[in-house]
Amino acid sequence: MPRISLRGLFFTLLSISGLIYLVHFYGMVQRSQVDRLVNKVSQIKLPWNITYTLGDSFRNSEMTLENHQRQQAVRDAMVHAWKGYTEYAFGSDELEPISHSSNNRWGGWAITLVDSLDTLKLMEMDAEYTEAKEHLRGIDFSKTPMGFRTQVFEMTIRALGGLLGAYELDDDPMILEKARQ
Repeated sequence: MPRISLRGLFFTLLSISGLIYLVHFYGMVQRSQVDRLVNKVSQIKLPWNITYTLGDSFRNSEMTLENHQRQQAVRDAMVHAWKGYTEYAFGSDELEPISHSSNNRWGGWAITLVDSLDTLKLMEMDAEYTEAKEHLRGIDFSKTPMGFRTQVFEMTIRALGGLLGAYELDDDPMILEKARQ
């Protein structure tokens, strides 16, 4: 598996976002070039070790009570936010919390769900992760509404970043295929 520096990873993601932009709006780059870059990024071994489970740190005997309480507060906030999203906007791009409604300003690809996949997995919200992943199966990222335009950087970090982060944690080929779409 190739190793890459943080700078190299940044420039690779920047290149992918540029290629996606060209493919999507101008058809100037062949889809196979984007596929090769996404495949290369998915095989990168980062130069640091990451522990993916929040549960192990909770069981660490050296953890202070204050740190444990902070971690629990962050997890509780995520549970609260996810509950609001699933109740009022599941499958939509964004929750509008004041009106308890939703919108599809990001192409109708459930961008909040996609962006949250890795967070759900990291926070061991397994039932929620499974439900979100099941919804992901039905999303076709190769189709957009007529006239749809978006910010390439935002879409790269939210959609592609969310999918590659989830793939790194789960290793499910379906997630990688969605990133290639």
